[in-house]
Amino acid sequence: MRNILFLSLNIDEANNADLYRQLVNKMSSRDKVFVVTLQGDASKGEEVVFRRNLVIIKVRSGKMYGVNFIKKGITSLRIPRNYINAIKSYLYNTKFDLVVCPTPTITFEKVIRYVKKRDNPKVYLILRDVFPQAAWDLGIMKSRLLYGYFRIIEKRLYSLPDKIGVMSPRQIEYTVRHNKNVDREKLECLPNWVDLDELYSYEDGADADIYDIFNIKDKIIAFYGGNMGLPQEIPFLLELIQRYKDRDDIVFIMVGKGTEREKIIKMKESMKLDNLIIKDYIEYSLYSKLLKKCDIGLVNLNRKFTVPNSPAKLTSYFAAGVPVLAAVDSNNDLIEILDKYKMGLGSVTGDLESYIKNFETLINNKNLREEMGENGKKYAKEYLDVNIAYKKIMNCLPPSR
Repeated sequence: MRNILFLSLNIDEANNADLYRQLVNKMSSRDKVFVVTLQGDASKGEEVVFRRNLVIIKVRSGKMYGVNFIKKGITSLRIPRNYINAIKSYLYNTKFDLVVCPTPTITFEKVIRYVKKRDNPKVYLILRDVFPQAAWDLGIMKSRLLYGYFRIIEKRLYSLPDKIGVMSPRQIEYTVRHNKNVDREKLECLPNWVDLDELYSYEDGADADIYDIFNIKDKIIAFYGGNMGLPQEIPFLLELIQRYKDRDDIVFIMVGKGTEREKIIKMKESMKLDNLIIKDYIEYSLYSKLLKKCDIGLVNLNRKFTVPNSPAKLTSYFAAGVPVLAAVDSNNDLIEILDKYKMGLGSVTGDLESYIKNFETLINNKNLREEMGENGKKYAKEYLDVNIAYKKIMNCLPPSR
């Protein structure tokens, strides 16, 4: 049995849809996994949770989610010291064979460097949101000096892994082009994943409950699930919703949280969008059942992004057989992927005419929606199952005995 160190900002044990919870569970089915993550409850101190083959160390270090950039920055600066101290305190006798680290926080660089020097493990970096570029694109970070400082740390981070998993082919090209120190051989496509067995374990029953909760019977359902922040540019989605506010046969449902959520609620009220339902959270079993009843899955990304990325919600849409309507930045290859595998339609954020045209195509053609939904299911089984992601990451190590 091997020892794996998993560095994370957040492992949501209560959320079955959490990507990293699913991956950690898969890893701990065969090896010993030690997760170092942030303590989600600011009122609590440091905490250690024991599961079978799984140890979760929750480090108190301030909030990273639902707070402004300054507070998030202060928390980020504290992470290296606090994480290293936690490893020294609780895991001083544990020699690691593999370190797995998802971005975006570049402050894991010092933590990885410490463990690598101590134990000489293999390192797998799961590259997701690219910081500081994403913050620069959105205008959250405006200081060139600060941007340059974080870019130096970012380059140091990329020099440490044996393998770097990115979300799409275009992100491989972006990473190589903007980081001359990164060997292309280190990079591989590691799309976001979903535990298909878990998703499909929820039966299709309780339709009446879902219809009663959301009042969606006999309506075309367009669903948005996930973060509501600047990266998603939800106001553009609201422009689409406004065009259909007088259609009684169409309903939009948004489930999620984020820094822009209150603003979105106020916009809903001011724009009188009675066709929009907003929920902050629903149980995963209900979420998965609701997904299967949806006709369209909505994906939105800010037009200012220069870094290709792929929202995690896509995996659930595909796996549930929901065709996708996407509005993304011009640097993204999601539109090409949707078109290649016939899983949905996409346009560039800001092009409202094309956005509406694609929406019209989907709402007016049930057979097309069903065909695209089935194609999405096939794609999920072939490329997005958590077992596939798990095997790619574990290929860093020699086979266990």
